[in-house]
Amino acid sequence: MSKERLSRGIKTIVWVNSIAAVITSIFWILVMFKIFIQQNNDIAMDMASKASTLGFLISDLVLAVPILIISIPGLLKLRSWGWTFGQMANILWIYSLTSLWARDIYTGVLTPGDIIFLPFAFFSIWSINYLWRNRRRFNIS
Repeated sequence: MSKERLSRGIKTIVWVNSIAAVITSIFWILVMFKIFIQQNNDIAMDMASKASTLGFLISDLVLAVPILIISIPGLLKLRSWGWTFGQMANILWIYSLTSLWARDIYTGVLTPGDIIFLPFAFFSIWSINYLWRNRRRFNIS
């Protein structure tokens, strides 16, 4: 069985997922530092906002980052599970940013996460389409 050459699109998705996993991890480590270690006398976040932030923190570190990491070798090896995890990561980006933007339109506050992660959501729209059109390369009919 000969190895199929990876397309530029799949290589791009692998690089973006790798960068996204690193940036997401660093972002949440910094957020944890701010929330749990720095003691502020002024209340920067109310309880609902803090709970929402912690929810995203836990979800991203327990689900999104591992999904991104698992997608990388699967995409490189053109495995169906790599394709599936790649699509899962794409949907999580779109879901997360939709939730953030809905919250921020309601509150009128733009957060650093909105700006940092928006490019990944836009990239995901392209990636979903690209992976779908190339699903046969992953033995998906």
